[in-house]
Amino acid sequence: MDELRLYRIMLETSGELIWSLDSAGRWTSLNAAGARRIYGRDAGELLGQPFTEVVAPELRERDYALFRRVLEGQSLSEHETRHLRSDGNVVDLSFNAVALRDAEGRLIGAAGTARDIGERKRAAAALHESVEKLRLAVEAADLRATLEAAVTRGDPAVRFLAYHDSLTGLPNRRLLDDRLAQAIPLAQRRDRKLAVLLIDLDDFKLVNDSLGHRAGDAALREVAQRLAACVRKADTLARHGGDEFVIVSDVQAEEDCRLIAEKVLRTLAQALSIDGRPVALAGSIGISLFPADAGDGDALLRNADVAMYRAKQRGRNQYEFYSR
Repeated sequence: MDELRLYRIMLETSGELIWSLDSAGRWTSLNAAGARRIYGRDAGELLGQPFTEVVAPELRERDYALFRRVLEGQSLSEHETRHLRSDGNVVDLSFNAVALRDAEGRLIGAAGTARDIGERKRAAAALHESVEKLRLAVEAADLRATLEAAVTRGDPAVRFLAYHDSLTGLPNRRLLDDRLAQAIPLAQRRDRKLAVLLIDLDDFKLVNDSLGHRAGDAALREVAQRLAACVRKADTLARHGGDEFVIVSDVQAEEDCRLIAEKVLRTLAQALSIDGRPVALAGSIGISLFPADAGDGDALLRNADVAMYRAKQRGRNQYEFYSR
């Protein structure tokens, strides 16, 4: 059997998706077995279609921005995303991608592989749920302390828990949405800009994996305190979930955003001490502005998320403004 025929057999029977796209983001090739396994469709049905049509709607803008980065010559490794199957279900995938060039070296598209990581993620989620239940039981004392602090401040305990993160005491996503809804019309009346900075801690999972969840929570509490020192009283600092934080600030110009972002990066660069052990952290920051980038809070947060992923793709520990 010649090598070319062997290669074709391996290509068509591989359970992984082996694919290529043109410069417009349209599928130009998919191996038959991979397309059937992942999408439940024949490869021919997808050829010529934009790849974004099978991306989960909430991730399309982010993934298209990453695709454009690949077309600029960057490679993509183990990028996790979610695609739609023909039966309406979703599948979690991990993508690798590189740019394709013609004989003259011009960028003409992208190619790579993708594999289904759903089973792995479900196993990890089940393990996390078990660990989380144990952690919540152990940390009940911390929650009671949060409640006592709320009562001391005169806040009704139930209202505090509804609008604040129990770990850090910062506003949660619900209160963040409310603050954004109030800040946008106020910025309009004052003819000011409103900046949303989404901060994601780089490689924070390594802290949990190496030191444990209790140490990870202690690190998040310390980060929250440090970030609070970076903002003005009129600003909003919220925990967006996991290892993500959001700053909402009334600004006059982009330069004000740069000053905030640089201050945050300097603050995060200072090593933490958790249980007597030094912990090094860094962050990637995405920035979106009202009214230039979006007209409502949800869109501002989505655009800041896109910009944050671009900052990570550029090498992390930096900030990036949203751009279309």
